[in-house]
Amino acid sequence: MTEEIFVRYINDDLNDDEREEFEQWLNSNSENKKSFNEFKNFWIIFDKLPAADLPNTLTQWEAIQRKISESSSISKTNVSDKIFNKSKGHYGQYSSVGQWIVKIAAVLIIASLVVLVDYKTPVNKPDSAQLVTPVEKNEIYTRKVAKGETATVRLADGSYVKINSDSQVKYPRFFEGEERLVELKGEAFFIVESNKNKPFKVKIGDIITEVVGTEFNIKARGSCSYELVVVKGEVKVYKDASVSSNPHSVKRGEMITYNMTRGFSKPRKAENDHLTAWLQNKISFRNTRLEEVLQEIERLYDVNIKLMDSDIKEKRLTGVFEKKSLKETLNAISISLDLNIVYSEHSIIVDKITR
Repeated sequence: MTEEIFVRYINDDLNDDEREEFEQWLNSNSENKKSFNEFKNFWIIFDKLPAADLPNTLTQWEAIQRKISESSSISKTNVSDKIFNKSKGHYGQYSSVGQWIVKIAAVLIIASLVVLVDYKTPVNKPDSAQLVTPVEKNEIYTRKVAKGETATVRLADGSYVKINSDSQVKYPRFFEGEERLVELKGEAFFIVESNKNKPFKVKIGDIITEVVGTEFNIKARGSCSYELVVVKGEVKVYKDASVSSNPHSVKRGEMITYNMTRGFSKPRKAENDHLTAWLQNKISFRNTRLEEVLQEIERLYDVNIKLMDSDIKEKRLTGVFEKKSLKETLNAISISLDLNIVYSEHSIIVDKITR
């Protein structure tokens, strides 16, 4: 696989067939995953460096060094020393991390030279009659995330969406018209680029979440539930047909819920650590019924769990768990609720402990 394919996958710019082929390659062995993850980490660092009118390759290389030092806790030793093993007085073999740094730096330098040549070389501009503006075809993408996985998508406007497992986001290749509209099923965290002239909207059934630029988490599983937590900024929520008459305003640190029976709740203070725990690779429960706890474990780990005794499904669990291996997670839950866990070939059986 080439670095070009890596970058297109990171930017969610592959078509369905290309993505399927790439993910088959990615999941075929651990070395492929390791190689891709190393490239992805350093590409993100490179991609977030500030742009300049005229590139200064030395300054930008130093910026890369600083970013890498901050992200990988390398201190006191120059990054290039780490790559080339200068502390031993000779050039050593590249580490896999070093290879990506050198490749990204090479891309940066080549791009800088191209820009400089273009800047210095006069160009004969064609007559206006010769100019033809191609009409770029817009497309709608659907990013589905399987059980047990998460994914991050960068949208055309620079906004980011982190998608939780067993969820999907539908979005256009680029945003046309007077709004930026995406559709969600499941759960996702949004970091929205500010644009006062073009509001960002998330559609879930007939519920619209509208923002200008902010950060928020939406969870909507099933046809009758909706939960919004605002981490930064302010958000408006309304039923599709009632935007002009009854929008609900939700501010930073607040949450709002909706169900078909009671409608929208009043905005209230949110427990961010609990409601966005999945972003830190944690599992959080607040007075949650055992039946719902096990449904969440099934979704997070893509497994089948059978609850043998209906009497215990009403047991309640409160706690925050690091998302570790399936057995470690279930063991922690079983200790908390005094349960017996039995692993079979095709399913996991949960029962009460008989004494």
